[in-house]
Formats: sequence, C-alpha cells, structure tokens
Amino acid sequence: AVVSTQSGHYGRDNRNRNEAVDALRDICCETYHSQASLYIFGSSINGFGTKFSDVDCFVIAKFDIHRKKSFFQPLLNSLKKYKSGFRVTSFAKQAKIPVITAQHVKTKISMDVTFGSSKECKMDVLENSALLNSYAMQNPKIPMVGRFIKHLMSTNGKLGSAKVGGLSSYCHILMYIYYLLHSPHKIKHVQVKPPYSEQKNTLNASEGEILLGFLEYYSCRFNTSLHAIDIRFPRVEKVKHDRNPAILTVEDPIIDKNVAKTMAQNRVVELKVFYYRLCEFLRTTELSAGELEKFIQQPVLNLKELPPLHPKCRPDYFEDVEGEGRSKKKEKSTDCDSALIPLL
Repeated sequence: AVVSTQSGHYGRDNRNRNEAVDALRDICCETYHSQASLYIFGSSINGFGTKFSDVDCFVIAKFDIHRKKSFFQPLLNSLKKYKSGFRVTSFAKQAKIPVITAQHVKTKISMDVTFGSSKECKMDVLENSALLNSYAMQNPKIPMVGRFIKHLMSTNGKLGSAKVGGLSSYCHILMYIYYLLHSPHKIKHVQVKPPYSEQKNTLNASEGEILLGFLEYYSCRFNTSLHAIDIRFPRVEKVKHDRNPAILTVEDPIIDKNVAKTMAQNRVVELKVFYYRLCEFLRTTELSAGELEKFIQQPVLNLKELPPLHPKCRPDYFEDVEGEGRSKKKEKSTDCDSALIPLL
C-alpha cells in the first residue's frame, strides 16, 4: 500500500514513508519468502495523518494461530541486524496483540508492526482506512481540521490517550466526521461497504468555523447519554441497550464495537469542559488554512493559557441526564446558557 498523499501537504514526508515501507516489505520478503504479506493501515493512508504520524502496518502470514507470538521472532531478528536499516525501539511480546516498534534509520520514520494469521485475519483495519479516506477526499478542509483536532487532543495527556482512560485519535476522527454529517455543513454520507465512492463536496464554511462548530457541538449540544456517535447511518442513532449510557458511545463503522469504551466514566464531563475552554480560546481568532497548519507544528499548547470556565458555568452543567434533553440543562442553570458561545 502506498502512503496516501491526501494525508497532508508533505510531499517529502510521504516519500520518506514510502521508502520506509518498501524497506520493511523487502525485509519481510527475505524473512518469510512467500509466507507473508505486508499491509499498511491507519493515519498514514486514511487522509488524517500528519508528518509526525507513525506508520501502522501488519503482516498477514500463513502460520498456526497458536504460534503467533513465536512467529514474531524471525522478523525481530532480521530487524536487529546492523544492515537492516532499522533500529528496534520496543517489542511488546506479552501484549494481547504483540507489536514490534522500529525506526527506519535513514528517514527517521517510526513503524509499528503487528501480525495476523491468514486464517483469522479480518481486513477491518484496511476497510476503516479506506472509509475515512473517502471522507477526507471530499474536501481539503476536512482532513485539515481533522489533523488539527488530533493535534489539540494530543496536548492533553489524560483525554487524548486511550491508554490512560481517554480517547484515541481514531475515536476523535469518528466524532469529527459524525459532527460534519449532522452539522449545517452536511458533508455527503459514505455507504459503509467497499468500494467506497469518491465524492467531492463544497464547504462554504472556513476551517476555523468548522473547528469551532465541532468544539461547541460536543461541549454543549450533544447528549452522550441519549445518542451514539455512529457514522454508519446518516440519521441520529440512540445508545444501544447493551451500552453503558454513563459513558461516551462511539461505534466502529466496520465492526460492532464501542471504540470509546476506554474512556473513564468521570472523563466525559472533563472532555466537554476541555472542548468548551478550547472553543473559548480559539473563537476570537480567524484561522486560515495556513494558520491551522502552522499552529499544528507549534510546541505543545500550554493548557494554562486556556481561559477558565465562566464564573456562572459550573462543571455540572456539562453533565447529560439520561432520558432528558437540553431543556433539563436550562432548568439547571439559565445563567450558564448566557455564557455559552452562539451557534455558528
């Protein structure tokens, strides 16, 4: 798989990624001969990657499922050789899904390599990447703002990482696409079945307006206890009975799975407050496409620079009540509503 050029205006970086992928593919061929194939997935090809994104790849191999962990060893040995052109930085052998992390020495590209048996392999990660790329291709503004959202969330260690009870970048991109589907911008819905259509869309809103609309939508208008974030359908979906209504529900578009289940229960309100403060921080600035790209490359955003909540806007205002909508929130605090940002 060739790295998508839609992942950003980084021609040289895409060439570097392609070079690193080709080098890894050559090593896999030398190690396993015709017994394995290398595939690329994730942000490198889904249209929402930045020049800082790692390359996610997996090896589909003809081997006994029960020998999966031992099948890593030949590739690990090959990568550790001096002439391989790679430097192994970590090997999570005991993880549920073992992962080799290696850096291509010449290009400094980091790559995460995992394995799957040809007998058990589901190509859902490739379908996910293709589906997200079809949305990114609709308009250049879509991946532009998506990359910016990923950057903003990476500045918050607790909320921007699934490993510590937050949300993954993949989860945030699904939330972003859902917002675009249900916002006044109305991008075109893509059927969740390959082959995915390549549609073009005219977005009259600026990048800054789209970004502020996303932050405002999830901080003040989306009820997490009532509705599920699901891009499989063009309509609004309610939370399934088997899902915990106290947490955020973000359905994977390919497999039946809540990819937001990693979020700790108390973090939902914290996420909404963070979105609200970011919106207050950014809404007075007209962000052009060039300024967004420039801001992405700036040092990590200092969260102390974010304005505090409005004195009348208590954190409990952001709590959703199961079975009740926006009207309940207004009963709780009408003063807080006057402090909210206007609709875009």
